Amino acid sequence: MGLASAINVNGSVPTVVGPIYQVDNDNIHVIKNIKFNNADPGTAYTIQLYKLVEGDEAPTLLYNLSLDAGDYVDDDDGYELTSGVSLQASSNVDTVVFSITGIEQYAQ
Repeated sequence: MGLASAINVNGSVPTVVGPIYQVDNDNIHVIKNIKFNNADPGTAYTIQLYKLVEGDEAPTLLYNLSLDAGDYVDDDDGYELTSGVSLQASSNVDTVVFSITGIEQYAQ
């Protein structure tokens, strides 16, 4: 393995399917953990995570979860992403936030 740097991305999940992490270089991006949490702890919500490969007509659904008020997602399945690949998400409420951690391995 060559040089690597940490990935730390935070943001809000859109209410229509949209990118939350996108690879725009030739490096390998290893996503180790994705967390989803509703900033409004009194509201139930849904979260959908997709993987989109550039050139595909539509993203591939990875999961669709219905969560009770106060629930959160701590996804440590791990995702290896390459150039032209993005993770996309959506929720039925506009108060869901996400956090993504991992490493970017620089191409040799």
